[in-house]
Amino acid sequence: MRVLLAEQGLRPEFRPLPDYESASRLDYVLLIGDPALDFLRGKHEHEITDLGTAWLELTGLPFVYAVWALRRGIENGRLRRQLREARDFGLETLDSIIQNRTEYDYEFRKDYLGWHIHYHMGADEKRGLARFLELLRKHGPGPVYEPKFVA
Repeated sequence: MRVLLAEQGLRPEFRPLPDYESASRLDYVLLIGDPALDFLRGKHEHEITDLGTAWLELTGLPFVYAVWALRRGIENGRLRRQLREARDFGLETLDSIIQNRTEYDYEFRKDYLGWHIHYHMGADEKRGLARFLELLRKHGPGPVYEPKFVA
């Protein structure tokens, strides 16, 4: 959000949200995860801007919402293997998760988990992340480290 706004010449002050219940009463709010989904599907007067859509419009590249990041310089082979196994298990059971979870309705789960979320870092996602790092260096407050992608 900071990078997207900075590219428009805006540098607002960010403050923690006192609680999720107050979100609909605020003039503007940044929400992520389930609270954002709940807000999106709820009744309110807000105009919604999706970060991924805004990023795509700015750069023409996909938005990387999250990554598993491991600190350099420490032994992490076991953790990398566990993370790969967790991803693989999640992908193997994705249809069951979509079918059996109770959060949100089935069609929403199928669309959101099966289509909107991508579970691999492909070439386009890496280019999107590289562009983000470039803009973060331009607008960010501190050092930015180059990622090292591991399989």
